[in-house]
Amino acid sequence: MKWILILSLLTLYIDQSQAFWIDSRPAIDSQGQISQSVYLQCRADEGSFCQALCQKGDTCQIPEPLCLGCGGTSSTLMRAIFSRLTTYFEPAFSGEVSGQDVLPFLKMKNYVLLSPQSIYNYYRPWNADDVLAQFAQFCPEGAEAPLLAVILDSESQPNDLVYAFCRVPSELALMETRVYPIFPKLNKKLTELKQQPLF
Repeated sequence: MKWILILSLLTLYIDQSQAFWIDSRPAIDSQGQISQSVYLQCRADEGSFCQALCQKGDTCQIPEPLCLGCGGTSSTLMRAIFSRLTTYFEPAFSGEVSGQDVLPFLKMKNYVLLSPQSIYNYYRPWNADDVLAQFAQFCPEGAEAPLLAVILDSESQPNDLVYAFCRVPSELALMETRVYPIFPKLNKKLTELKQQPLF
């Protein structure tokens, strides 16, 4: 009976763990233009995730759309993310999103993933301690700095901050990704940022 319980708990843990490792990094195309792509690597025993996403067994590369409003310093949302992230947003660690539930989002391809080293970070130095510390609060302790998912509207403008993709160590694989929803803080409005200095 004890071994059945242990096996059941282990199966539950495997089912809840994410089947992929995610990254976002710039690449230079054949015409010398810089673009951003999402890279996923699926666990050997969970290749169906990459297969469902991009019809490949263990790896995916998904070009990110061009975010017209992400460059420069005109977007209030981008300004909040890179200069006052924890003031305006908070993660919901109790509401972890399963891999299968986040799959439709990844398929939409109308989002960009942001890190402190993002090409869209026009606000603070890439490795500024305050930026790294704020990003780190959106993942469990021990995780790498998260990738924050921003949905774009129909005009390719940043519209909403929705997920934190957290890369964490795992006993079942070298690394795995856990996904947490992000919500705005109820007592804060992004319009306040327009009245505040950038630094």
